[in-house]
Amino acid sequence: MKKRLTATFLMLSLLVATAFLFTACEEDDGKGYIFGYNISSNPSSLDPQCANDRQSFLLIGTLFEGLLKCDNDGNIVPAGAESYIVSEDKLTYTFKLHENRYWTDANDFSEKVTANDYVYGFQRLFSPETRAPGAEDFYCIKNSEKITKKQMDVSQLGVKAVSDYELVITLDYPDSSFLMLLTTAPAMPCNEKYFLASQGKYGLTDKTTPSNGAFYLKSWSYDPWSDDNNNLILRYNEKYNEHNEVYPLGLNFFIEDTDGFLEDFYSGTSQNILLDGKKAEQLIKEGYSYEEYSTVTYGIMMNTKDSIFKDSMMRYALLYATDNSDLSLPFGFEKANGVVPYEVSDGKTIYREFAGNTPAVKPDSIKASSSYRKASENISKDELYSVTIIAVEGRDEELINSAQDIFQQWQAKLGFFCTIEYLSESAYNSAIQSGNYTLALARVTGEFNNPQSYLKNFTSSGYKYSSMDSSYQNLLQNAINALSVEESYEECKKAENKLLCDGRFIPVAYATEYFFSDKDCADVFYDPFSGAIDYTKAIYKD
Repeated sequence: MKKRLTATFLMLSLLVATAFLFTACEEDDGKGYIFGYNISSNPSSLDPQCANDRQSFLLIGTLFEGLLKCDNDGNIVPAGAESYIVSEDKLTYTFKLHENRYWTDANDFSEKVTANDYVYGFQRLFSPETRAPGAEDFYCIKNSEKITKKQMDVSQLGVKAVSDYELVITLDYPDSSFLMLLTTAPAMPCNEKYFLASQGKYGLTDKTTPSNGAFYLKSWSYDPWSDDNNNLILRYNEKYNEHNEVYPLGLNFFIEDTDGFLEDFYSGTSQNILLDGKKAEQLIKEGYSYEEYSTVTYGIMMNTKDSIFKDSMMRYALLYATDNSDLSLPFGFEKANGVVPYEVSDGKTIYREFAGNTPAVKPDSIKASSSYRKASENISKDELYSVTIIAVEGRDEELINSAQDIFQQWQAKLGFFCTIEYLSESAYNSAIQSGNYTLALARVTGEFNNPQSYLKNFTSSGYKYSSMDSSYQNLLQNAINALSVEESYEECKKAENKLLCDGRFIPVAYATEYFFSDKDCADVFYDPFSGAIDYTKAIYKD
């Protein structure tokens, strides 16, 4: 209860401050409010070039502004750039930058954002010392891959500042996703002077995290051994407000277990919440406004590097033994036979309809038994009888209950058993990243709206302990280089079928997520792909 009282007291004190600042308004226009939102774990880093988790991306999208952004209708529009030109061969991108964009932070740092900040950001992205998880996505930029592999100096990178406010990016090959990539975290600018002064703590504390976006980070408190006062407090950026009015006074992000999310939403500590399953159904029945998105695929993922599933026969055994056609699924879930969910579209063609939604491999008890016998010859009984599937506590219980039908099929057809272990989200992510698991209920998402974004999870830059071979990566590269949507989708379809036939990922369900808003809250926009929330024009009217 202490945690709730602390959060509520913080909210009330901030509301008092807000009321004081806006007493001059005769009529409540909904501006000047401080919004709250719950996140389930502490962001690993607010360094855009190093971040690799959804909580970090959510905060980075609020603190930083790149050359381009996705607007609330999903269109790519200028942001830090005033305008841009793309050459006919789609290899040269020239950006004219706004001259009234500024850096700020909790220590009142103030300096203009220039083209050199974007150059330095990309140089850091490809520097071998950074080990940036998102670097590979940008290998279309001239010489970037060679720089990352220490085959060329960073000065040869195809990102150049022509002047303080003109930037030119040159590519080695056309990439149909490049403009969209420029809206993501790795493409954010970085002020070199600020970065060097942070002495290795860039993006890790409230004192060493800058902002060039609508909000800046005022404070960041996190104690992993305590439930009290774990939060990130953001306030509106006055310099940003001068050219693009920011309606809220600030944002409070509370870090806590998912069990408390719904309580905080009901109490008014948070004004928005993302839910699926029965909890979402409950809020819908209670009349809360929401937007719904089918952008998540759940499936059973196998560790193919350090477990019994190195053996393809073992993977085939479970694959052929799985029949999800009669699964009884929770509210908002439907049977999945692919990796890419239904929301993914170029605006005209839905990828799932193009690729189809029939099983790539049909259940076959004879093939399952045969594969299992062959695999068992090379696997010790200790390994075989100690398999655990990990899932996230507070998030995955409903779906795991449905997946019990699959586990029972494995038991009945093969004599294969597995136990379930629920972990906190941070512990789960650590297990996936370190390879310390055998089976996992995986929640597959994409950073942006194309099938490659989902399929790249199964490359060395994604789920590296369940990554496919180079031929799979080549298909995804072909999709990137394709000259039409149909050609790109066809290459993705080949890659997806290759993945599904390999057996390292067995689709279970497509999930519909629901983004709810408090009844007095309006104009908060959620991006289901990146997880970013745009509060810039949000209002709250009591």
